[in-house]
Amino acid sequence: MSNPAPRRNWFFALLIPASVLFVATALAVAVMPALENQAMDAGAAVPPSAFRTALREDGVWWLLGEVIVVVGLSIAAMVFDDRGTSSQIPPTT
Repeated sequence: MSNPAPRRNWFFALLIPASVLFVATALAVAVMPALENQAMDAGAAVPPSAFRTALREDGVWWLLGEVIVVVGLSIAAMVFDDRGTSSQIPPTT
């Protein structure tokens, strides 16, 4: 009697890029203003950028949305994970 292969849980596969996007956005929100200030203090003219402006104005909201997505995918991955079901745990005596 062979055990069937466990089904794939695609929420884990979706969780990885969502987490990487969250980390990249968090680093951008934290580092970009410091780099701009450092360039201005050095006397360099920082060219205007629509991305930096949007990041400065809405970056916190992007992070909040990404946190909601990461938490939702994490919960879904745990709920639909078949490998940890109680039917596979042997009874104790």
